[in-house]
Amino acid sequence: MLRRVRGYESLVSSQTRAWCDGRQAHPQLGWISSRLHMPGNRLLPAHGGPVITRGLQELACLLPQELPFATAAWLLSWQVGEPGLLGATTLRQLVRTHGERLRSAECTEAVQLLSYPGGGKRRGGVPLDRPRRRPGWPAALSAAVGTALADDARQPPAGMTRADWERVRVAHAQEPATPLAELHRLGPRVAPGQLVLTLDEVLTRAPGRDQHQELRTACLLSTTHRRYVSGVGLALLRQVHAAVHAC
Repeated sequence: MLRRVRGYESLVSSQTRAWCDGRQAHPQLGWISSRLHMPGNRLLPAHGGPVITRGLQELACLLPQELPFATAAWLLSWQVGEPGLLGATTLRQLVRTHGERLRSAECTEAVQLLSYPGGGKRRGGVPLDRPRRRPGWPAALSAAVGTALADDARQPPAGMTRADWERVRVAHAQEPATPLAELHRLGPRVAPGQLVLTLDEVLTRAPGRDQHQELRTACLLSTTHRRYVSGVGLALLRQVHAAVHAC
């Protein structure tokens, strides 16, 4: 988290420019005072205070992912050097507005994907170039594991749990020709031509008695790609339908 904060601070420093009245303006972060002389000010809509630029909206949506809204508002004010630049309520409104735009774009994309006959335009997702499954043993023990399998040892090599060793022994006994690299990360695999769809729902407390906010998630896994979808209500089901249709 400290690394991200320092990254935001360096971004602010690179975007800082000094103005003739001794104050500083941050066009990237969005603090543009109407008291400053700006040649392009006439191109902006009528305003009597700070103009929230795209750069400020981006940081306002990024910081609350790691920090509470009040802390994110204080951090933005500290970076710009303008106390009370944006309040926590304004940050919430910016996040909600950005979320509504994303949901609208996702619904539009789902409608477009479903309009193609027979799948039409394909959507792959995140490539499975890096396995996410936990390895059965440290990489430094590969030689010892290979030797133990060749000797049909019952005790696991030092540094490997008995449960992982039993799984590796059973898999090796069933398919002796399986390479050691595949035994390193055992687990279920998607067969060619198949898709695995996992749906989940998360409920968080909302103001009011017995009130909850809903968030649904879905993961579509194929032999080569993984795609994640999130949303609420029927909109998520429409996105999942479109994702399956486009695979």
